[in-house]
Amino acid sequence: MRILIVSEDVPYPSMGGLAKHALTLARALVRAGHQVDFMGARLHPIEVAGEEGKFGGRFFAELDGHIAGWKEVALGVFMPPRRSAIARRFARIILRRAADYDAIHYHGHVPNVARYIPRHINFIQTRHDQGSDCLLNTRFVRGNICVETDPRACAGCKTENPNRVQRIVSGAAVRIYRNEVADAFRRHKTIFVSDMLRKNFARSMGQQQWGMTLHNFIDEQRLLQVRRDRSADKNPPGRSKDDAAAGIGKGTVELFVAAKLYPAKGIEALLQELAPRLPAHFRLRIAGDGSDEARLRQAFASERISFVGWCDQQATLAMAAAADAIIVPSVWEEPCATTILEALALGKTTFALARGGTPELARHACGAGQLRLFQELPGLVDALLQFQPHPDYAYPPDAAGGVDRAVRELLDIYRRPPGPLTERTARTVNESPSHASGQSARPGPASPSIRTQAPLSFSIITCTWNSAAWLPAAIESILMQDHAHVEMIFVDGGSTDDTLAQIKALQRPYRLLENVQGGISRAMNAGIRAASGDVIAHLHSDDYYLAPDVLATVARELQQSNRDWLFGRTMRDLGGKLLPEGYVAPRYSPDRLLRGNFIPHPATFVRRALMQRAGGFDEQLRYAMDYDLWLKLSQMAEPVQMDRALAAFREHSGSLSTRNRLAAMEEDMQVRLSHAGKEPLARLLHHLRHAVRRLRAQAEMRSQTLSHTPSHTAGNPPCTPSKHPSSH
Repeated sequence: MRILIVSEDVPYPSMGGLAKHALTLARALVRAGHQVDFMGARLHPIEVAGEEGKFGGRFFAELDGHIAGWKEVALGVFMPPRRSAIARRFARIILRRAADYDAIHYHGHVPNVARYIPRHINFIQTRHDQGSDCLLNTRFVRGNICVETDPRACAGCKTENPNRVQRIVSGAAVRIYRNEVADAFRRHKTIFVSDMLRKNFARSMGQQQWGMTLHNFIDEQRLLQVRRDRSADKNPPGRSKDDAAAGIGKGTVELFVAAKLYPAKGIEALLQELAPRLPAHFRLRIAGDGSDEARLRQAFASERISFVGWCDQQATLAMAAAADAIIVPSVWEEPCATTILEALALGKTTFALARGGTPELARHACGAGQLRLFQELPGLVDALLQFQPHPDYAYPPDAAGGVDRAVRELLDIYRRPPGPLTERTARTVNESPSHASGQSARPGPASPSIRTQAPLSFSIITCTWNSAAWLPAAIESILMQDHAHVEMIFVDGGSTDDTLAQIKALQRPYRLLENVQGGISRAMNAGIRAASGDVIAHLHSDDYYLAPDVLATVARELQQSNRDWLFGRTMRDLGGKLLPEGYVAPRYSPDRLLRGNFIPHPATFVRRALMQRAGGFDEQLRYAMDYDLWLKLSQMAEPVQMDRALAAFREHSGSLSTRNRLAAMEEDMQVRLSHAGKEPLARLLHHLRHAVRRLRAQAEMRSQTLSHTPSHTAGNPPCTPSKHPSSH
């Protein structure tokens, strides 16, 4: 194909992530045998970008007019005509060359340009920032994330105390701009680099099929070469050649940050938390330039904290490969941080805030615990100071984040007729095998009978009892799901707080079963009987899904595998901090499951027909009813096992996992024996394992009593009644 890539972010001496993304794509398309040219800004020749600017095609330095300020700063307003004028100018420049190409792919900050591109042109744009509805492109102002949707409120982003005229003028500018962008998305193909971006735009402009999601990607081959180079280096991990020359010892923990130095990236906030507490054996290296660089150098540069300024990508990757851990402290809603994707591919433990599109990137982790997400910076720093260096995680051969894999999907989009990505076409791309997220293990052959591929519907059952403190997060995680066919069922045990009011305030259909007495098993079974979806899942009131694509991913995996049930992994929410499960789940087999439960309830999905055949939950059981059901299902059908974390469960003083652990372990043992058969030696081994686990649990609880801090022994997951693993 003949492809023109367009971006006003190229070329510059120090290019950001968007520019590198567009050039990485250009190089990959050339490698795939396509003719690729690049249209960029007129301000600099392509040579200023150095090696990064080389992609194998022609460069046209033609875009201009986008830097003019239109006196917005002096007047304290957003000028209504400005962004329309820039979009028209860009469109005229692009159209001069449009006839020479089969597809034109725009990566930039003027999304309304597509409104001025004729419908017959095969025009595609990728949205990398929050500029679809925010004129600052970040939805971050004065240190806070902005969730305002009223255009008049945007006047406060241009001047701190806007007067009435400024509110009217800026409000008009924002309305005009948003309407033009919406029209642009209806006319041409639109790709968002995260589900978060698409949902944020829908928050302002209403729920429509605004496009599709395709995450950022990385130059996989380049990163693997960096890993190989690092492996060949005689210096130990976490220690560069420069460090060796400086005499930094093997015990040093090397931390690395690569980011632009301005407020949204969170560097100053990180340093304020970390610098006063940084241990003597820690070193923090910061690569990047920006408006805050000089001030941060003066305030924080020391023997342990070094600023190296802007570096080209090769040097930046080399420093990342030499580190023990990567920190991405962005305090705004980062859409899709390529820095995180690169860190994961390099095998590095990565610390970041669970904001914006970052939780969606958990699917790209090479192992449990590699991507560590936190709600706030203090929690991140606390965990960082306790960090023990981990060997680099192995990069899986089927990883989904590489550019060559993304190119195959983009070419499919390029070849589609001009016009918007409809729900049908977007689903086709997102559900293609090459776009599967997370790594799943599918033991054994699939059934030869193939089901029709109609979209699966889900029934999500949430049992509640005085759950007002936690329920909103569970509900929000269901409402944010991309999957269109979701039934919400609530089973309440007689709540006396605001639980029922929260449910009844929902603005979408739901089913509510009230005053269901008799225990959690009976409540869950009542939900199953009320369900009409193809697939049943239980998401308790203090659990929540981790990403917007959980149900879509589960549906795709079930349909492609032709299996009847699926389970993934969970993360622990401990006081707002997301932590790994604390143990490594084995590969599934019925025998391994009989030795101990490693299937987490919030991340388990069962086709309704199989659930009915299994008879649901045993209502005589109080704690191990989920384990009992998994053992029954294991005798009936092979599951899909996913390594990706799909849900989070909270650990708190009100959960059964911390109140009745020993009682739960006893019931767990009785369930195991009921499925173990009559062979004496096998039953003896079960008793011995149980005795060891009980002693370990008692010792752990004594330790917790002394320290007053919750913990879990490695390899021994928390014992709980119906939500997560009870023993392993």
